[in-house]
Amino acid sequence: MALEYTLMIESKLELIEARNILSNFQDLPGMTIEIELSDQEDKAFVKDQFRFTPSLSLFFIQDKIADFSLAHSNIIKTTIALLNNCSGDAVLDFNGDTILLRRIKSQLFIYQDDRDFWQPFLLKLVPQPYELALTTDLNNRPIYLEPAVAKFIKKMALKKHKSMDDIVNLWLKKDIELIESVK
Repeated sequence: MALEYTLMIESKLELIEARNILSNFQDLPGMTIEIELSDQEDKAFVKDQFRFTPSLSLFFIQDKIADFSLAHSNIIKTTIALLNNCSGDAVLDFNGDTILLRRIKSQLFIYQDDRDFWQPFLLKLVPQPYELALTTDLNNRPIYLEPAVAKFIKKMALKKHKSMDDIVNLWLKKDIELIESVK
């Protein structure tokens, strides 16, 4: 059984151009890399979840017996190489459910929910500036909204044509500014 990491990118790069960039990363021990044009299912999912439409999908298939440090290092190096050659939004996930990295409007976010993945040596491979993000509490449990709160935020997101993430982050940033201003 293998582990799968997926990078979805909104890019103007042609598939052949992306493959040329990846040609330096093809002979990686314990790792297979596949790249293709994003299919309709991936486009719909990413648009719904992350509010962008990917054009390229990159799959990292890691053997379970591979050297994890080397494999993860190669995933980050490959991801950064592609991100450096396109300016669109992107998301890197593990097994389709753990977000590791996102780029939103040129800002890079490192999601530290998977503490086993983001070892200090990997963070050194990510160019600054980036922000560390967390979507779980200190016990690695997801942060959940109460149903009434989630319903209200969803209503506001639909009204403003924004994602629920955007609405929550905007409100929390305003709260933080207010709290900081009265200190």
